[in-house]
Amino acid sequence: MEVEGVVVNDTVSYAGGSTSQRACPICSRNLQVSYKDVLILDQFVSKKTGKILPRRVTGVCTKQHRQLEDCIDKAQKSGTCGTYLTSMVVNRIEL
Repeated sequence: MEVEGVVVNDTVSYAGGSTSQRACPICSRNLQVSYKDVLILDQFVSKKTGKILPRRVTGVCTKQHRQLEDCIDKAQKSGTCGTYLTSMVVNRIEL
């Protein structure tokens, strides 16, 4: 499987200077994200748990966050995006 990517300079200006006032990174670039866009979806998934990162961390709007949840779930079920779940070993001591 080959994955190709293109480096694009970020020319989007955010509204305001604080993090609470910035524009959604997906909406401001007019991106249409689908479950096939593994490189984009991978940026919104925690490497430790395999879950989607919260909105306060990623800065996406509510509409795009719901769409990302659906796309990540579909990509993980289809096998194009990993789940990143680590197995945990619990040592039990019997008394």
